[in-house]
Amino acid sequence: MLVSKPNIFSYLDYRRFLGDYYAENKKQNPSFSLRYFGQMAGLRSYNYLKLVIEGKRNLTPTFLEPFAKALRL
Repeated sequence: MLVSKPNIFSYLDYRRFLGDYYAENKKQNPSFSLRYFGQMAGLRSYNYLKLVIEGKRNLTPTFLEPFAKALRL
């Protein structure tokens, strides 16, 4: 599945970037989900990603590289 992404350089907040990335892909492909997005980053639980986007958790250094790879950064 080819995933599009917003321009990362127009963001100061990584949470907004992740939320917009998710929303854009959900708009293009209704079957795109937080679960799939989390799997792309190697997460066992999509809930962590949801909490990060909502600002209830921080993106830890452990997940920086997996997220960067999943987002093709």
